[in-house]
Amino acid sequence: MTTVEEAKRLILERTGTLTAKRLVLSQSHGLVLADPIFADRDSPPFDKALVDGYAIRSSDYRGGDQAWRVGERVVAGSEPKYPLEPGATALVMTGAPVPQGCDCMIMREQSRRVESSNQIDCSSEFVSFDLGEIPRPGRNVARRGSEFHGGDLLIEAGVRLDPVVSAIAATVGYHTPKIVPRPSVLIVPTGNELVSPQVEPGRLRIRESNGTLLKGFCLQAECAAIILPIVDDEADRLYQSLEYALSNADVVLICGGVSAGDLDLVPETLEKLGVERVFHKVSIKPGKPIWFGVKSRRRPPGDFPVARADDGPERLVFGLPGNPVSGLVCFLEFVLPALRKLAGRPDKGESRERMPLSARFEQRGDRTSYQPARLVRERPTDRPLIQTLAWKGSADLRSVARADGFAIFPPGDRIYEEGDCVDFLPIRG
Repeated sequence: MTTVEEAKRLILERTGTLTAKRLVLSQSHGLVLADPIFADRDSPPFDKALVDGYAIRSSDYRGGDQAWRVGERVVAGSEPKYPLEPGATALVMTGAPVPQGCDCMIMREQSRRVESSNQIDCSSEFVSFDLGEIPRPGRNVARRGSEFHGGDLLIEAGVRLDPVVSAIAATVGYHTPKIVPRPSVLIVPTGNELVSPQVEPGRLRIRESNGTLLKGFCLQAECAAIILPIVDDEADRLYQSLEYALSNADVVLICGGVSAGDLDLVPETLEKLGVERVFHKVSIKPGKPIWFGVKSRRRPPGDFPVARADDGPERLVFGLPGNPVSGLVCFLEFVLPALRKLAGRPDKGESRERMPLSARFEQRGDRTSYQPARLVRERPTDRPLIQTLAWKGSADLRSVARADGFAIFPPGDRIYEEGDCVDFLPIRG
């Protein structure tokens, strides 16, 4: 049987990165840049006032009693009309260009009017400054190009477009950046026993929850995800649903139908649809029945809101166990790394972290075991400890809702003592 590490390696070997395309900046949040961003001009593009105040030539300053004639008023978005004459000043607002010859800005709060007139023309207005020190060149002035120069590399390719990076892109006119698009995911719930969440189930039926679970995690991973209608365990209907999914998504997640029961028809149906099986069954608990395969691309026959062209990497197909906790473990360990690679995300390394146990734990079995667990601290400054939780098996989502993740125990019988370190796989973050 395939080991967990071998399964992860096989998946990533068959996973490519989606073909980059241009997208409107406002729709690109969370996606990865395919091309670097360069500055199209200097920033600031002129010598800029950093405060509301008076522009002066620092070499003209003689002391606090000195009267300065106010020559003009400059607001953001307007150009100074005159160069700064010796002994003169200009009232300049924050963000506006300072007049030619100015090398210093005095804050408006540090000024006082010493002579004025009732004329609209401000040329007869005089001010003096209460500084207590000699102003130095560059005071409250951002020189042209002090942030960056035209042609400078600002953001490298491979960086995620978070709000700050997006704002930089907007600053330099990258309104349609070239990005790696969101992976499209179709989720196919299967099973005669399932009804939609809004339906009142009969005694022998249950509401379908895997689709909601997986779609939520796909959205957190910046993917476009759609849940298809529930498919009964009937060969023709399953074939039609999977045929549609395989033609219209980068990743297909099938919930249920991959074990060894009489109505577990997914592996056989995928084979008929030309999907290459990479592995079936992994030495993991819960999640043993997981199935993974790939299919080469063909142009989609119909219109679909997240459809891809046929020049991208192979489509990925995951047959996940029907029990929700099994599906969750398999998603975190196997599906999520593949989604990140498809989206061009930088490899952050292993998502697991090794931590000590808060109490004794007895491991039994020949498969890698994933135990729901919380992270606890005796004091806020202490290193977190793994506290395993009691649970009732792979359908028990209620217990998992209390967990921060899963403690991972290698195969084999062993008693782990308090303080022994094991790997921890987070559910969130």
